Amino acid sequence: MVLVNSLFLIFSLVFSANIHSAEPLAHQFVVVQDGYAQWGRLAMQTAKQKFPDAQIVDYRYEGRTDEGETAIEQFKLWAKKGQEEFGIVIKIRVDQKTNKLQNIQILKTKQ
Repeated sequence: MVLVNSLFLIFSLVFSANIHSAEPLAHQFVVVQDGYAQWGRLAMQTAKQKFPDAQIVDYRYEGRTDEGETAIEQFKLWAKKGQEEFGIVIKIRVDQKTNKLQNIQILKTKQ
C-alpha cells in the first residue's frame, strides 16, 4: 500500500508540474524568439529603405555568429522588382554585452 501511495504521489507531482509549467515554457519561447525578432524587423526595414521599389516576398533567419565581444545576426530576404528577382543578405553586428547595434551590412545577390 505504501508503494502504491508513493507511485500515486510521484505521478501526481510529475503531471501537475507539467500542467503548471506549460505557461512559463511558452513565455520563455516568446522571449527567445524576441532575441532575433527585433533584428529581423530591422533587417526588413533596412531592405525596404535600400530597395524601396522592391517587394519583399520571403525572409529567413540564417543564425547568429558569435565573434567575441560582438555577434552577427544574419538574414536572407528575397525580393522582386518588376521582372527581376534577387536576394538580399543582411548582417547586423550587435554588441554582446549591451545588445546594441554596431553596424549593418547589405549585400544584393542573384537569389
